[in-house]
Amino acid sequence: MKKIVLSEGTKKGLSKVGMNIFEKWQKYHSQQNTATPVDVVIDILNNTDIDGKDVVVVSNCDVFKMIETLVTLQYVFPKSLTLVTDVKALAGKPNVIYINKLKEIELKHFNVGILNPPYSAGDELLYPAFFSKMLDCCDVVSIIMPNNLSSEQIRLKKHNALVKKHVMSETAVDDYFDVGIKNIHNIIASKQQLNTVLKVNKLQNYVPILPERNRLQPKRGMNPFFNKTVADDAIDIEMVTSVYRGDVLQYKTFSVSEKTINRTKAFKVTSPWIVMVNENPSRGLFNAVACPYDNQYWFSGVFVLEADSEQDALDLKAWLQSDIIRAEVSKLLEMNNSYSFSGVMFSMLPSHK
Repeated sequence: MKKIVLSEGTKKGLSKVGMNIFEKWQKYHSQQNTATPVDVVIDILNNTDIDGKDVVVVSNCDVFKMIETLVTLQYVFPKSLTLVTDVKALAGKPNVIYINKLKEIELKHFNVGILNPPYSAGDELLYPAFFSKMLDCCDVVSIIMPNNLSSEQIRLKKHNALVKKHVMSETAVDDYFDVGIKNIHNIIASKQQLNTVLKVNKLQNYVPILPERNRLQPKRGMNPFFNKTVADDAIDIEMVTSVYRGDVLQYKTFSVSEKTINRTKAFKVTSPWIVMVNENPSRGLFNAVACPYDNQYWFSGVFVLEADSEQDALDLKAWLQSDIIRAEVSKLLEMNNSYSFSGVMFSMLPSHK
């Protein structure tokens, strides 16, 4: 495939066509600044051979329109070009697959998948699921998405392992976007690419303080987004999603299978009091709330530690927010190159008694 080099005049023309399509899409979704720039589309196509291939585009309509225009200008020659969209107005159009909920995409086999999917919906991360699904149905996937392979967040652990194993190339494209998210990359990956991924324990040289004491044993909550299908036994439960400064808890209602709730070890609390802690300490300082245990449920971004009494819970909270623990938390985060505290890190901290 010949390298695509467009004149500024042509690129401006493409931008106008693409933005015209995007503005219509934007009104439908009420979103801002999510158009894929022409230069990004050109870079994707220069790095991905689509000539003679069955190509599927899962993205804003502007990407599909730009590629269509490049086909017309005879810059690229795909065998077929299909758009997957949740824009109802495009349902029934030639070469369009309409899906009511884009995140529930299920496709036949394609040679190449090109994506700039929605990144999130509220607290739910969407791009990991898009990446995984497209890897299963495409020989090669070229996707625009946030990419932080060093993150230890539980929601990204499986996704990052998948990216590392199958990535062929990655290019930073942050400068092209203004969506309030850093580390946006163009990842090109394939199931046929099998990289050797070495596990590196960044904390192996950490020396625990107060070794004579027991270590903390937190219970991390559940991520309901792992349950893609709403089960027959699903019930609505209120979950603590965040812990704010000043003993403030944020709640949200999720529909979760009773079976999933019952097998989640986190909710097996036997003590009368608990301390709830957020996973993202600010400069090493945890937000923490001491409260009676009353069969609460909590999100994966929240840790719970058990306490024997109200005073024990208050002492534990004070310990977690003490200067000594704050210093150790900062040290662990720096060593792990992370802003989120993990269960493994917690288990390295000494108990308050």
